[in-house]
Order: sequence, then C-alpha cells, then structure tokens
Amino acid sequence: MKLTIDSKNLIGMLKLVSNQKDIRHYLNGIYCEIRGNDAILVATNGHVLGAFNCAQAVVFDEGERREDTSFIVPCALLEDAKLSLKGECTVELKHDDPTISIRRITLRDSYSDITVGGDEVDGKFPKWRMVIPQSVSGEVAQFDPELIARLAAASKAILNVRRNAIIPLYLAHNGDSGALVSIGDDNFVGVLMGLNMSRVANSIPTAPPAWAM
Repeated sequence: MKLTIDSKNLIGMLKLVSNQKDIRHYLNGIYCEIRGNDAILVATNGHVLGAFNCAQAVVFDEGERREDTSFIVPCALLEDAKLSLKGECTVELKHDDPTISIRRITLRDSYSDITVGGDEVDGKFPKWRMVIPQSVSGEVAQFDPELIARLAAASKAILNVRRNAIIPLYLAHNGDSGALVSIGDDNFVGVLMGLNMSRVANSIPTAPPAWAM
C-alpha cells in the first residue's frame, strides 16, 4: 500500500508524542488508520491525544485496492525523513518477508527529497475512540501548560499558520475527565487530561495577594 499525505499533518501530530522514549513502545509513533474513505492519524503521550482525518489530503496509488488496515509509524523514522511543512510525504507499507508479520515502512518527503525505511512499531495502539468524550460537563478544570503548548504547536503545523498568527485552540472543559479540544478544523479532534483537582484546589487563587491590591 502506498499513500501520500501532506507532511505538515505528520509534523503536527509529532508535537503530541512524548519527548522522551516511552516504555509503552506503541506510543513512540504515529498511528495511521485506513478505514473506508478515512485516513486517520493519531498521536498521544498518555496525557494529550490528537486525531486528524486527512482523507481529503491523502492520495492513493491509482488503481490500488483500498483495504482497511492500521499501523504505527515510528517517530524516529519520521524524524530521519526530515519532513518539511512545504512537502508531501509518501508512505509505503509492504511485507518484505511474507513469513514475518511486521511490515516495512518507507517514507519520502517530496521537499527534502529524503527516503528512509524501517519496520512498523510492533504493538497494538490503544482504542483511541474510547478516550474521546461524547459530551462534556462544562465543569472548569486546570491544565498543564506544557500540554496546552503541545496542542498549540500541533495546531500551528497542521493549519500551517504564519509565525505570529493567533493559534486557534478551543477547550471544552469536562471536570476531572478529559477535555474536548478543537483547533477550528472539523478534521481534528483532541483530548486533554486535566490536573487532579483534589491536589491543586488549595493552589487556585481566590483573591490577589495583599501587596497587589
């Protein structure tokens, strides 16, 4: 199977993966799910998750039979490909050895003109749809600013906004459950876990300090 995706979408999703190699090896990559006409990229570090349906931007080889499948592209492979916001990434998935279940992934960015190859991540990605809240309570939550920054960086790459533009990022608060995240594009949905309110409640200010009044 071979498909072409705007590199900016992969770059954006990479922003949501942990900076440190996770012992849960299936989280050290971007999950790609081909289902019907959808081509969905999912990334998470366990505290923030993003899913982007890039079906409109995906081009399959002409005449190729589309079969539902899924695989995890290793972050290291994506980084080696030197993806560019200006490029398109060709992703090819195939069995080099039919006797081995692990498939081979080849990436090529059209702008950097770099081709790299490696094995897919051997692991089962979490059932990400179960993480996305079907409704939200509106109860205010507190969030780790680093995770918000990750979502903002992902949004900036996916939407390819200019450097100083205001980054669209909208949070639907959901109390102690995951907040629903939008970047103003219906092809993206995110989930952001809040801080444990029982631990941070005493740190939330109710009034400014006396010296500031």
